[in-house]
Amino acid sequence: MSAAACFGPDGDPWLPFTIRFSRIPRGERVAAMSVYAALMDLLPRGRTELGPPVTDAVLRRSAWLEGYSERFVQKGLKALEDAGLIARRRRHGCRTIAPGPGLAGEAW
Repeated sequence: MSAAACFGPDGDPWLPFTIRFSRIPRGERVAAMSVYAALMDLLPRGRTELGPPVTDAVLRRSAWLEGYSERFVQKGLKALEDAGLIARRRRHGCRTIAPGPGLAGEAW
């Protein structure tokens, strides 16, 4: 791997959370931050992904997302996925959510 690929804007998968988060469009940051906080609260210690039982409705019951709509949760998930902060893997009609590379268990 060349140095340019390693230190380019998207070359290093271990970019700090704040740099990746700053790339989220301004209108989506509140949703992304709230959803990311809820995901980190639900992620069990020592685990690297949330299983299929974690749905948008389950996320909405989190203290971080209390009072927000399902569309707000979906908007936050999409923004996090586009920024590379989470990976959503679809399996058999369900999806698993995992922090992006280098972010497993990284909190604020």
